[in-house]
Amino acid sequence: MDKIRPSDEDRYIQSDPIGWDLKVFQQNLPFLIEYIAETGPREGLAPLIERIVSGEEISNEDAFQTISWEGISDFRNWLSHSLNQGGNLDFPANALQLVGLGPGLTPSGDDFWCGVMIALRALGHFEISGKIEGAVLYHAKERTNKISRAHMECAANGQGAQALHETIAAMGVADEARLRSVLRALNKIGHTSGWDSLAGVVCVLESVASWKGRPVPV
Repeated sequence: MDKIRPSDEDRYIQSDPIGWDLKVFQQNLPFLIEYIAETGPREGLAPLIERIVSGEEISNEDAFQTISWEGISDFRNWLSHSLNQGGNLDFPANALQLVGLGPGLTPSGDDFWCGVMIALRALGHFEISGKIEGAVLYHAKERTNKISRAHMECAANGQGAQALHETIAAMGVADEARLRSVLRALNKIGHTSGWDSLAGVVCVLESVASWKGRPVPV
């Protein structure tokens, strides 16, 4: 769950516009789920990516993942409402329980929010991202450590690990070898941090895909 610091070898970048195709993203999901099952960690939020995609319960879910799912599920409902009807719904308290949730310098819950904020900014949903940033960063002052909070502040500006940005880009391109390569790089970010962030990314992409139902410019 730990993540290397922004000053370390894995440089941080601002996301750039890329061509991103929704149909290809959907076609890549089965490969992503299979890759996680074969290669991804059993700890953290990686196993929940399948549940985010399928909506089905995971048989070997542990207590941490069960608690995490409650927050993720409530957040997805809030995000869907915000996309479809505007942002008048209060931010869910259960979702805020993800802040600081999990061990390590960057807890899994914090990494999830990093992925959420980066993905929303990459997709151009700045207003929704701003509401999340306000709620999450406020609670991060008391619920998490300085290192993790610094990562979250970077994510609020659309900045994150290069491997995460490259994974977002590769998810919308019909190139399995490229996707496999960036997932290998993502796997090297901390113990589970890369996958925890990807869970946030997939949560956003799935929600926006359901809302738009067409190719999404990133």
